[in-house]
Amino acid sequence: MTSRASAETDGRTARWAGHRDRRRAAFVEAAVAVIDEVGPGASVEQIAAAAGVTRQVLYRQFDGRGDLDEAVVEHAATLVYERVMTDLDGDDDIVAVLRRVLDGYLDFIDEHRSLYWFTRSHESERAESQAVDQVKDRLAQVAIAMAEELLDQRGLTAPVPLDTVFAVGLIGMVDASVSRWLVRPGTTSRAQLVDGLVLMLTGAIDAVIPPVA
Repeated sequence: MTSRASAETDGRTARWAGHRDRRRAAFVEAAVAVIDEVGPGASVEQIAAAAGVTRQVLYRQFDGRGDLDEAVVEHAATLVYERVMTDLDGDDDIVAVLRRVLDGYLDFIDEHRSLYWFTRSHESERAESQAVDQVKDRLAQVAIAMAEELLDQRGLTAPVPLDTVFAVGLIGMVDASVSRWLVRPGTTSRAQLVDGLVLMLTGAIDAVIPPVA
């Protein structure tokens, strides 16, 4: 094969791969919209209808329902990560940042309640979704980087491992508290939840990174 023919073949392959990726992304967005509308039990037929294709055409882009579900979970996890990273921006004090992040996360859940439960059910069925696990790891790395910067500024050394204890503990605390709150509506107000989490999170942060006297 000549170099020109090879380049043309590579170009067609790249264009086809790009088309397939865009097609797959469009189907995932359709699935998210359907799940938001009808609930976490949305069927493949409903998703295909919303995308304007047949079930068979939809499955040409996925290796079965499990692959489609994982793609939806990955998309949802990415949306959460982007939301958190946006809310982290700013030069406010730590309390204001924590409150903004928590409020933003809860707003996202309010906007996508069915998608949230879809993601949680997917986690329970497969022990831990790889996509969700990866996002938790990315958020943990952000927490670690911020902690290291504060420790360096204050000339301190972390009294606990930042990766396996500090960051994981902060994320786990929020995740467990929010999940519990959602399955027991009415027992605690949203304001009480946020206030309590801010109090516990700042206490944990101050324990590891004492504020400047």
